[in-house]
Amino acid sequence: MKKFFLQFLITILTAFLFEQFLPWWSVALAAALGGFFIRASHGFLCGFLAIAILWLAKAWVIDIQSAQPLVSQVAKLLMMQGKWMLFAVTGITGGLAGGLGAWSGKAAGNLRG
Repeated sequence: MKKFFLQFLITILTAFLFEQFLPWWSVALAAALGGFFIRASHGFLCGFLAIAILWLAKAWVIDIQSAQPLVSQVAKLLMMQGKWMLFAVTGITGGLAGGLGAWSGKAAGNLRG
């Protein structure tokens, strides 16, 4: 359980830093680093939750800070029921990238020994 929380924290902090300077897929690299060095027993779940929570929080902050209803307009453009569905899709997309990254990092770490 300690490894899970440690990998979760390392993944979320590294991903937050990477996203400041690198493209969106850098979250997979951050999750892979966490999975490579920590190797928690449920690596995919750890990476999935870390990046999904990070992206949901960032989407919510963008929605709160925007003067216009930008998120609602994008949801309408993508023919979604509401902005919460867009938040869900954002979280799942980021979570899958993070989960697969953590899984790959753990596999690479297991190959290393």
